[in-house]
Amino acid sequence: MTRRSNVLSGLSIDRAAGLRTDPARLAEAWRRPETRVLPVWRSKHIVVSEELSRIAFVGPESFSGHENAILLGEGEDAVYFAMDVSDVEEPLTELGLDDVHAVMGLREVASLLPQAEGALLAYANGMSSWHQRHLFCSACGSETAPSQAGHVRECTVCSEVHFPRTDPAVIMLVTRGEHCLLGRQAAWPDRVHSTLAGFVEPGESLEEAVSREVYEEAGIRVEDVQYHSSQPWPFPGSLMLGFTAVASTVAIVLQTDELEAARWFTADDLRKQETVKLPSEISIARRLIEDWLES
Repeated sequence: MTRRSNVLSGLSIDRAAGLRTDPARLAEAWRRPETRVLPVWRSKHIVVSEELSRIAFVGPESFSGHENAILLGEGEDAVYFAMDVSDVEEPLTELGLDDVHAVMGLREVASLLPQAEGALLAYANGMSSWHQRHLFCSACGSETAPSQAGHVRECTVCSEVHFPRTDPAVIMLVTRGEHCLLGRQAAWPDRVHSTLAGFVEPGESLEEAVSREVYEEAGIRVEDVQYHSSQPWPFPGSLMLGFTAVASTVAIVLQTDELEAARWFTADDLRKQETVKLPSEISIARRLIEDWLES
């Protein structure tokens, strides 16, 4: 199995967990002139538009304080924070940035960035999305407030502590000799097919989830389920766990409430892309397919 990292993984900074619970050190880190803040605006990010290959950071002086900042970690030469600026209408104007900058979605820009910067955006995006979706306590319904440098939310009434959620999902390439199984959802662009995937259910192992999802969606039984690699997927907060599996049955019985179509493709079909288009380059689905084509 190859060791190269999937897109959106490969974070190169220390997450600095010890700094989260040290208010004095955290305040000192925020005041450093070399501190870098990564703005997140409605799940989008600011990049240098001339290149689309660099993240645009701003200094802490652009904000009134660090109470709502999310500590991302420490690099060799700087401390990194994320700050959600979704409450403003014009983020570039608000932050004093000019027209050489652009606001772009993570899906658009991730494949253009260096590996480590894409991972940093995924981290910031996932944390920011979690905060937006957990403004209220699931125990009593009261408002929550951020603490521990944005890595915890505490209920302001019952003191229940809430931690960032990551939902595990399996994603798998099923093969049968010279063929692999791909499906498509109706909402996808024309001809795009991808590997099957689904969320892990309570009381279920990852291997069991792979077998269940493939059978539920396509009616195919599988064996020899093997782990491949994983990928953070902050849309809004999943961890994609990649697997390969070998089909033990052939006939597809499509579950139409899940997929619009599913079929067996040869390697030649996928290389030519005449009747099928591969999924996004940033997805682990693409990695699973490409590794099979190269095997």
